[in-house]
Amino acid sequence: MKDSELVKDFSFRTTEIINQIKSCGDNVSDKRIAEKIPKSLLEKFEHIVVVIEETKNLSRLSIHELMGSLEAYEQRVNQYNKQPIEHAFQIKANFSDRREASFHQQREEDHFTEETHMEEHEKVRITAEAEIGAEEEEEEKRIFNQE
Repeated sequence: MKDSELVKDFSFRTTEIINQIKSCGDNVSDKRIAEKIPKSLLEKFEHIVVVIEETKNLSRLSIHELMGSLEAYEQRVNQYNKQPIEHAFQIKANFSDRREASFHQQREEDHFTEETHMEEHEKVRITAEAEIGAEEEEEEKRIFNQE
């Protein structure tokens, strides 16, 4: 079995090879094929091969049953391998959305704070001008009263 090959493709390739051998007149038993297939699998299938060897009788197991078990295992492994990645992207998207919302909320708060600060600054300026104006008026009255 090739590294990137799926069990389904491996099954088709194996069936083709078996048919070619049989077309040449050689008689190959299903038992012999069922014994050879697990030996030609990748290391990642070692777990399921052990389970199949321990729980099923390879001498009675058809090639289709063996390949079906291997395909089911591969699909299950691929299902678990895909879920965390999709979940990670979902989490990242949610985090990005929250961060963007937080950024916009902070900008709004900053803008509000800046407006409030400007309003307060304007009030202080107006009050200061009024106080200065009142002091100047009093000073003028004092000066005119002294004369």
